[in-house]
This record gives sequence, C-alpha cells and structure tokens, in this order.
Amino acid sequence: ACAHKNQYRQRKRVQFRLCLLEKNDIMPFPIAHSLAGAATFCLVSDLNNKHIKRFFVYIFAANLPYVDFIPYVLFPSEVTHRWHHAATHSFVFAAVAALLISLGAKRVLNRSFSFEFVMLFILVTTHVFLDYLTYAPRPPAGVMMFFPFSYERFSSPYLAFATSIRDSKGDFIPGLLSLGLAKEYLLEMVVFGPLLYVSVLIRKNIMLKRSLR
Repeated sequence: ACAHKNQYRQRKRVQFRLCLLEKNDIMPFPIAHSLAGAATFCLVSDLNNKHIKRFFVYIFAANLPYVDFIPYVLFPSEVTHRWHHAATHSFVFAAVAALLISLGAKRVLNRSFSFEFVMLFILVTTHVFLDYLTYAPRPPAGVMMFFPFSYERFSSPYLAFATSIRDSKGDFIPGLLSLGLAKEYLLEMVVFGPLLYVSVLIRKNIMLKRSLR
C-alpha cells in the first residue's frame, strides 16, 4: 500500500512539473537575473547619476554565475556543457564573489563593507535559487549549490522554468535568435518587471516616511 501511495505521489509530482513547464516555458536568462539585481538595488538605493556605477555592480553580481557558461559558448562540447550550473552556482562561490567584489569595488559601493557583502551575497544566491527552479531537459540537471563539499546537483521538485536555449538542431547561437526564445525574453520581463516596480515603490515609501520625521 505504501509503495502504491509513493508511486501515485511521484506521478502527481511529474504531472505538476509538466503543467508548470507548459504554462511557464521560460528559463532565468540575463533579463530575469538583471531585473532581480535591479530590484534589489532599488530597495536599498536611489537610481541616479551618483549611484549608477553601484547599480551596474549589482547587475554584474546578479549575472556573475553565468561565467561557467562561457567555455560552452566558445567550445561547445559535452564536457564544457557539464561545467554549467556547477561550481559557480554554489553558496561558497556566492560568498567568495561577494567578498572579492566588496573589496574590489569599495570605491563604488558607498555603504559599509558588511552591508555590501550581504547584499552581493544575496544577489549571487538569488541567481543560484532561480536556476534551482529550472528544468533542464538535457543532463546534467540541477545546481551544485553545496560545492565543493558535495558534487550532487539539486533541483526543486516544483519547477517554474524550462530551458530551451538551443534550436531544433541543438545549436546554441541560432537558438538565441529563435522566435521561441524571443517569447521567453518577453515573458521574463512580464514576470520579473513588476518586482522591479514594487521595489521602486517600496523605496519611495521608505524615503517619504524618513522625510516626514
């Protein structure tokens, strides 16, 4: 009886995944990660000429884990493909990246070191979490979030995104220019754009309350 229940739950979970993938056939591309970085920035700072460099540092941090995809773009192979979602999609990498950026861009980051470290760590970790919610039809699937302590890849049982970056022949560059991917770019803006708008509203409300004190 327990075995039948487990099989039934597994089937329902798979059905739920497929339902999500049909309705949300998008993957976190730079648009989503950049909007997440912009939303985080707008929560803690005003977007003006004084802080524009800091803004781009936050966007850079939000997309930094993508560096592991560069070898595949330059030298497509099964080996370089397996590097994606590996070491750079881990909490250790997020901490190291936050530390190095905080030190290297301290002239641009105008808040305390500890504050900027935490914010940058959150930005890189957000990238990891969004990719954790991604379905990858081509193995390996999941992210090595606990690298180097574990080489196991983790993915959420309830997936919200799906990868489809290659065209019908499996090529990367034509896939980037496909009509289907253009639809996914638009969907990312529709999904993550309101988060940026809400962040701006929250920031304005905070600043208004401070001015009234």
